[in-house]
Amino acid sequence: MASGSAAPIAALLTTHFASVDISGNETTADGMIAAVLKLDIDHSKRFVNTTLVQLEEINGVARALQHYSMTTTADVSPKMPRKLQTLSNDTWLLTDGEWRLAKTQTFEMELISGDGTHRHLKAQASAAQPKRFPLFVNARMWEYIEPIGRGLRYEEPLDAFMIRNGLGEWNGGGTQMGDTPKIEYVDVSVWLRDSDEAISQIAQELGRLGSPIGSELHFTRGGQDVAVPFGSTECLAIFLDGVTLPPDVYKNNDVNVVLAKLNETIKRKGIGEFRAHWHGPRETALFFNGANAAAMKESMMATLTSEPLCQNARVIVRYGHHPSGAEETRLPLHA
Repeated sequence: MASGSAAPIAALLTTHFASVDISGNETTADGMIAAVLKLDIDHSKRFVNTTLVQLEEINGVARALQHYSMTTTADVSPKMPRKLQTLSNDTWLLTDGEWRLAKTQTFEMELISGDGTHRHLKAQASAAQPKRFPLFVNARMWEYIEPIGRGLRYEEPLDAFMIRNGLGEWNGGGTQMGDTPKIEYVDVSVWLRDSDEAISQIAQELGRLGSPIGSELHFTRGGQDVAVPFGSTECLAIFLDGVTLPPDVYKNNDVNVVLAKLNETIKRKGIGEFRAHWHGPRETALFFNGANAAAMKESMMATLTSEPLCQNARVIVRYGHHPSGAEETRLPLHA
């Protein structure tokens, strides 16, 4: 910016760059560059300090919360501010080995203009909706996954995917609590470009991330509620009996050993993976996801029928909200 030339500024920006000011107004890369080049700044009469407040990087997307402070000398032109402070969040994208700025958003600004006028502004909540991405979409996934796991599996990689492709922005996530187990489904909400292509790409990406079949994107378009199905995996849930087996079974056997055997069986065959566990007052549930839940069950049967801790367990094929429905069987007790 100090060079007064457009080329070095543009070289730092992504194709889908956006600048969001304190009022929530969005500017493209060309608009931002043009505004910068119009500024009448005497660099010899100002003092600038930038403090990095917080920095995090996930999946090639870095977010920097920073405090910018500028003061000017007493003999500065009245057109220049005497003092300017801003708090902003910059989103950087790693592209071909180089970091480029994808978005900058100002949350707070304090300005003392050349005539002594003092202003202190904060971004309004209404500015949270990005103008470029008007379509609010909620992705609902019927699976047992804890909030941290939801973020790691879905939210963080999906956010990076959207930023990289200029499709939208992550908005938030939530968990619907149930009885047994205590998570029924999870939601991930995003702002998207209002296009069939954007919706299709998001559905495909969530499928690639391993979401369960029976998941749906929900949004409203033209006054009509729309649901778009997505998902690529089926869930096999095993609910181990935690109270009615003989005491020696619980004393002499370790559920972690059982889990390791079950997981190794399907991983070795490349047909699934262990996803999560839940411990309730009467049962302990183990959740596995793969392309075919019935195939996972078949490969596990030797372990399920021989391990003492698996006696009287409930085995549910296509657990969740699968359109084909679930099938539950009860394992036998040993003689």
